[in-house]
Amino acid sequence: MVVNPVTGCFGRRIYRHSRAVLVAIAGIWLAIAVLAAGPARAELPFADAEGYFVVITDMHVGSGKGDTNSKKVVQDILDLGLSPDFIMLLGDTTEMNRSFEWRNAASILAPLRERFPLYAVPGNHDARWASLGEAKLAGTLGPTRFAVDWRGLRVVGINTAVDLEQHGHVGPEQRAWLDQVLDGAQAAIVGSHHPIGWDADFVDDQEETMAVMARHNVPLVLSGHGHSFSTQVMDSRINQMIGAALDGWYGVVARYEDRLVVYRRQAGSASYPGDRFDDVMAALLPGPVRPELTLTPVDEAGATADPNSLRRFQLTVDAAPGGESVEVTGVEFSVDGGTWQPAEDLPGGWLIELDPARMTDGVHRVTVKVRSGFRDFRTTATVVTSAHGNQLKWQLPTGDSLNCQPLVDGELVYVGNASGRFLAVNRATGQIAWEFRVESAEASAKITAGATTTATTGTVRTVTGKTGIFSSPAADAERVYFGANDGFLYALDKATGKLTWRFETGGAIYGDPIVDEENDTVLVGSGDGRFYAVKRADGKLAWSALLGGTAEGAALIVGDEVWVTSWAGAVHRLDRKTGKIKQRIANGGGYYTPGPCTPAFDPGAGVVALTNTDSKVYGFDLSTGRQRWVVAKASGYASPACDGENGRFILSTLQGEVYAVEASTGGVAWSSSAGRAVYNSSPVLWQTPWGSREVLVGTTGGHLVRFAADSGRVLGSLQLDEGFIFGRVRPVDGENVVYVASMNGTLYAIELAPK
Repeated sequence: MVVNPVTGCFGRRIYRHSRAVLVAIAGIWLAIAVLAAGPARAELPFADAEGYFVVITDMHVGSGKGDTNSKKVVQDILDLGLSPDFIMLLGDTTEMNRSFEWRNAASILAPLRERFPLYAVPGNHDARWASLGEAKLAGTLGPTRFAVDWRGLRVVGINTAVDLEQHGHVGPEQRAWLDQVLDGAQAAIVGSHHPIGWDADFVDDQEETMAVMARHNVPLVLSGHGHSFSTQVMDSRINQMIGAALDGWYGVVARYEDRLVVYRRQAGSASYPGDRFDDVMAALLPGPVRPELTLTPVDEAGATADPNSLRRFQLTVDAAPGGESVEVTGVEFSVDGGTWQPAEDLPGGWLIELDPARMTDGVHRVTVKVRSGFRDFRTTATVVTSAHGNQLKWQLPTGDSLNCQPLVDGELVYVGNASGRFLAVNRATGQIAWEFRVESAEASAKITAGATTTATTGTVRTVTGKTGIFSSPAADAERVYFGANDGFLYALDKATGKLTWRFETGGAIYGDPIVDEENDTVLVGSGDGRFYAVKRADGKLAWSALLGGTAEGAALIVGDEVWVTSWAGAVHRLDRKTGKIKQRIANGGGYYTPGPCTPAFDPGAGVVALTNTDSKVYGFDLSTGRQRWVVAKASGYASPACDGENGRFILSTLQGEVYAVEASTGGVAWSSSAGRAVYNSSPVLWQTPWGSREVLVGTTGGHLVRFAADSGRVLGSLQLDEGFIFGRVRPVDGENVVYVASMNGTLYAIELAPK
């Protein structure tokens, strides 16, 4: 095979040897090169490029090391005399999304922003400890997604960060935006914080996102998050991770006539000779023409059939219009991201046959991978199964991600999504009864085309951040209440959905409001570090208490007290009528706090239980506030549920363990496994209509798992596509329908069968 060379820093020609086979992979020339430490400007390896831009990611300002090495990166760019067309910032700019960290980051980046355009997307560290919601984050970071026309290509930045979560997610609304801004581009580069197109599930909806890219020519995807320069090829696309500025690294993407080259450099380092290259390469233009992949459900005779009844598909591969035929060297399939299995080669296509015995009830995704040499192309199908008696009653796509627990009240189910859309849904039919849109969300979710242009870039399209709903609603006889990350607590008329009032706080609201009937107030915490009691009748302030950190969980009302946790590393006991702080119980600090937890109370033991991100669970005496016991379990990103009948608390862990502890002693009563990680979707107790009691929990793999409350025995699992389930599931005692909100944007109503 004859391969074109690439010229090194000092004119040395580096040829492809063992990696030459990658020329045919994805449709770009892509090289990863190490720049010399401190070369003269004329010796820069991309001096003859048409243009280039600089990629900086994972600065982690606020961590100490991040501040020091990020300054080195900026100074190195200036010392080398680099003149990029723009700077791309790929997230984790700060360590914990604190105001002083953003001020310091702005100061560090100021010399670059004064000289070059800067486009940025947030990372999980910019959102995980979110005192700022996305809409307000944009005021510090700038637009949270962008599309820039650059030297005949389009460079797009998408936001994979989720408020309060470490996981990556794109979401239905943003995928529609991505599809629109990629339309008409000759070729495009997509950048995000979390890697997209990797074997590891950094992003739960990467298959759907890659399907959008597959409709366009996207030969290169850039990311951060992993703190290293790593490469993976998926769906015939190069996915390139950029090393962390935390460690002094940054990247340069250079545009040549027929190729892109990605260079790497560690600021101030002399350990890498300037003529040493690590390279991965493929042709840029015109890029690979994707074949047409068609999955058809068939019966044993080969006739078209219902995919949900037979679970058999026939795959055909045809050349795209104007494209060359593809030589297929193998076809594999997987179910729900599981092990790849070979498809059966048949005349005229391939047969994909699923094994019903290995599939739980629910919604499953079948992914098919067609290999052609070192390239691969993918397509997916959805199968709904109910062999074990569980039925999908209805499902409602809401248009964007759901990261809260739905509320069932009367004949309606209430839920809010990440685009600020709040819905009241008829729980018998799944039809929308009414909806309310948070005003700023409706405006900011629109795609905007700005007039910003420079000598080297064309139109810049941006979305400046959207207002989302992440708190679970509460209701009384007249109104339904929820908080949004625009900092407002909303009260809507239950019958009409009309706004009754809204109350403004100084930070994003993520905690669930609770109604205090006795004092005629609604209680909720805010990202401004305060906890509020708001009068139900008119939305006026009754009282507030300073916590010192974001209150992410809901409060617990016990007698004349309110127990509330925060990211300030404490649990506060407040007077229910006045908000006066009766006791501040220190419980960690920094990363390790009870902030995400909603406390639970067992009246028989007189113990309040709460979790902490230090991988411990604590039991406190209600009367004294003193610690009674501690359990070493990684339950910090979930909350306990009180099983008062058995005198226990039910908890879950990041590793997927679901277990019960004795409320009086903290001793483990039973332990079981959900099979996948449980993150924020805390256990829920359910009194079934057939007389038993169960524990329900959702997983990051999109599973709803059932356990016997008394013993922890696994009773079954349902698959709800591959979207993360972050909110608690919502059963109704005495009924067999359970409601689940998924990050794929769908609200599910599931009829569970007896176990």
